[in-house]
Amino acid sequence: MTDAVGHSDPLRIGIVGGGFIRTTVGVGFRDHEAARIAALVDIDEPTLDAAGAKLGVDPEARELVALNDDREPVLMVGYQRHLDPAFIRAREVWASADREPRWITATVGQQWVDRFRGTWRQNPDLSGGGYLYDTGSHLLDCILWSTRLTPDAVSATMHFIDEEGAEPRSADSRAAAPRGRVDGSASVTVRFTNGALATVSLSGEIPCMREQIWMWDEQGAVGLSAYNWEPSEYVEVDADNGEYWPRIRRRTRRTKADAFSEAIRTGEEPVATALDGLRVTAVTEAAYESARNEGAFVGVDAEDVALNN
Repeated sequence: MTDAVGHSDPLRIGIVGGGFIRTTVGVGFRDHEAARIAALVDIDEPTLDAAGAKLGVDPEARELVALNDDREPVLMVGYQRHLDPAFIRAREVWASADREPRWITATVGQQWVDRFRGTWRQNPDLSGGGYLYDTGSHLLDCILWSTRLTPDAVSATMHFIDEEGAEPRSADSRAAAPRGRVDGSASVTVRFTNGALATVSLSGEIPCMREQIWMWDEQGAVGLSAYNWEPSEYVEVDADNGEYWPRIRRRTRRTKADAFSEAIRTGEEPVATALDGLRVTAVTEAAYESARNEGAFVGVDAEDVALNN
């Protein structure tokens, strides 16, 4: 493979995180004919050793090496929905010059609280938060990436599972006492700069996985739904309530390894960029801040999270 600057050597890949998702993606790079895994990092030593053995990486390679100043690294965020034909179709709809979503509803739920109790996912020092930061981040990314809208402010309420069983707090100590950090369920409202609103409801306390997203404008809607982590179903609704199920070519779906390798080879922007990650993080952090402040709207710096296209 020859990349955008004329190199023909195998792509040297660095992977951050050695958990299940990362090693699943890593196997794609391990088996890719034009790539090899050169570095792997994880803050947990046993996880790092196990992942290193699975991916064929020396456990000695525990730090990403800074690249030379004359070489530009390619960073791709692991949002798999950017490769899902259903979400690609939704993004194409909202890219039309005469269409802009105005009202968005989205829900996702699974048995997250019980299933991942005691794991890194519910350790905020490792995960950053709870269900919103885990599965919820993908739902927020679906909305932000598909619509290209710029978030302006966020309001949220949450049920913090790490507060359960704690001693009741007095009115005098309530302000000073730390609030919970691990949410098991959340309700989030996102206000966008164009006046659109998104309501996002998440629960990690239901017995099975379900997800549904509706994006509306004056001409109709785009709907996406999924269960048990199967590929998303896609439907379009017109202003007369007619439903249309366009054919989605799922067999042409690329893997993350293919997409990342292609970005390096062609010099084109990866399908999921650092800015995509920043947009989700900005909304998520604002949601946690709002939840700890009785649901008050928290502003998002629109200039930092606005897309260039």
